[in-house]
Amino acid sequence: MSGDKIWFLGRIDLFAGLPKDKLEEIERLFRMKLYCRGHVVYQPGESKRVYIVKTGKVEVSRITEDGQKYIVDILSKGSVFGDTGDKLDEETFVETLDDSYICDLNKDEFFGIISREPIVAEKLLRNLFDKLILAEKKAASLATDNVVKRFAKLMISLGRNGSFDKMITDRYTHEQLGHMLGVSRQTITTLVNKMEREGRLKRVKKRMIFNPDELDDLAN
Repeated sequence: MSGDKIWFLGRIDLFAGLPKDKLEEIERLFRMKLYCRGHVVYQPGESKRVYIVKTGKVEVSRITEDGQKYIVDILSKGSVFGDTGDKLDEETFVETLDDSYICDLNKDEFFGIISREPIVAEKLLRNLFDKLILAEKKAASLATDNVVKRFAKLMISLGRNGSFDKMITDRYTHEQLGHMLGVSRQTITTLVNKMEREGRLKRVKKRMIFNPDELDDLAN
């Protein structure tokens, strides 16, 4: 099990490139646990720990001022969340979408690693900066773009993040997509059906496949 965790940590972007002795030192600080689907792993003000998804998938969400659920992101293997010093993370809930193995360690131990390893610190700062920029773009889009434009941007974003050589989104439900945009499930269903009729995307089982060029004119 220990060797498995070292192998896994060495393939996470945050720790990639560290020598084996450093990975062994870090591995000893982590614990690993299986969380069943639907388990709330992290919620505002509750945790002083940092988590890494080993297998499975988790949903990061926030409750708006009017009590509505807004999905911030859906994270998979290798993703980091928890008390990382990011103000955005302090306001979120994280729930497993599948049975998931998740590694975690104490927040102070995590920042101890950061203080000792400048390469890790640089990667974390870059990651936090990217998250802040993305959050600002999403907020601006919600405030100024119509729902069609927001949906097109979301499709392009999800496809690029979730695929290798094809523009294929992961298996998101219409309800999840609606929570990402702050609209109803029916609105998403209507948009998907319309874009499918127009030839902008097609559905294969629960996946949506598209060429980003077909959506760029709607997104920009």
